[in-house]
Amino acid sequence: MSMYKKQTLYQQEGKRLISVYTTDLPRLGALLVAKLKLFGYEVGVDERSEVSR
Repeated sequence: MSMYKKQTLYQQEGKRLISVYTTDLPRLGALLVAKLKLFGYEVGVDERSEVSR
């Protein structure tokens, strides 16, 4: 299934979608924290995380 079709299906169901690409993998933690904040989620980061504060 193409990415476009998946995005359309999610939108039709009223679901939010965070897109992640292969190039995002080296900074995945920081990317997810930033994108989740856009959706109104506050993500806790502990000492085990590699996410830069």
